[in-house]
Amino acid sequence: MTRHCGILTTDYQLKFKTLRPTETRVDFGRSDRLIEFARAHRIPVRGHTLIWNENSPEWLTKIGTRGVQY
Repeated sequence: MTRHCGILTTDYQLKFKTLRPTETRVDFGRSDRLIEFARAHRIPVRGHTLIWNENSPEWLTKIGTRGVQY
């Protein structure tokens, strides 16, 4: 991978469901390991959509638009 990969585009490691699995818990473990790997091998990283409707944590989808004012 390090020889054939010119850029690393994140997928699930930087999605909201992975970073914030519960309303009170934040987990950067997977994303930190991915970024550390890219840095160690001098591979640029491109982020991807943080909140994706198909990969949102259950607690977030239950909240919906509660309290949002337009």
